[in-house]
Amino acid sequence: MDGRVYLVCFTIPNGFANTAVTIRKHNFTELELLDDITKELHEAGNENFVITNIIDITKIRKDLEE
Repeated sequence: MDGRVYLVCFTIPNGFANTAVTIRKHNFTELELLDDITKELHEAGNENFVITNIIDITKIRKDLEE
């Protein structure tokens, strides 16, 4: 299995309301994906963040190919 591709958007409320995006490709369930991103952000020192969107690009790609 090639894995699923997720596009994840999140904001870090630091007075600027910056939005960041990450793309992950792995055999994650959505819960595992959230845990992975949360762990990475906490290790980077970002304790406060809000995940605004999780988009499964794999599904979109399959729909476009049909």
